[in-house]
Amino acid sequence: MIRLNFYIEKVDGVPNAYFIQATDKDSLLGEYAESIADTIFFYKGKVGRIDRIKVADSKQGSGVGKQMVSYIERYMNKHGVKEIYLEPLDKKAENFWKHMGYKQLKDKNMIKKL
Repeated sequence: MIRLNFYIEKVDGVPNAYFIQATDKDSLLGEYAESIADTIFFYKGKVGRIDRIKVADSKQGSGVGKQMVSYIERYMNKHGVKEIYLEPLDKKAENFWKHMGYKQLKDKNMIKKL
């Protein structure tokens, strides 16, 4: 499994929005830290939303997406979020989210209660 470093920062001008980036190198050591996955997520009160997750083609299937989702879920839970919503982009994404414990709603959205 790839060991990841996560960096979170607030998105300027967008309330309750955060950008998260995953790298597999420690940029604090002075090395160039190339992003291998990123997403934007939102939360307010007890409800969160993950916008999308983009994983570098070379890292697809390596567990990077799973690690990022787990990190975001722990982060949101620590900040009081009780349920996370998202809308998968396609069938492959929908299957990924189902594997991560998300349930299909009547519309295109999916939900997971933390």
